[in-house]
Amino acid sequence: EMWFGIVFAIVVEIVPLSMRSTTIGVFLFVMNNIGGNLPILVEPLRKIIGFRESLYVLYAGFYGI
Repeated sequence: EMWFGIVFAIVVEIVPLSMRSTTIGVFLFVMNNIGGNLPILVEPLRKIIGFRESLYVLYAGFYGI
């Protein structure tokens, strides 16, 4: 994804030097777990609000708009 580089640069600049590697590790762990489980969550939400709206809610960036 194109926005990863920007997010990492922001995180590295915000976090103190002593916590940078831990913060990047936690960030990657959380992003992979959330991103990996999103396809599982689309189906139940699709039944409630519709497919397009569920993608708008769960996937970052509104790439299709």
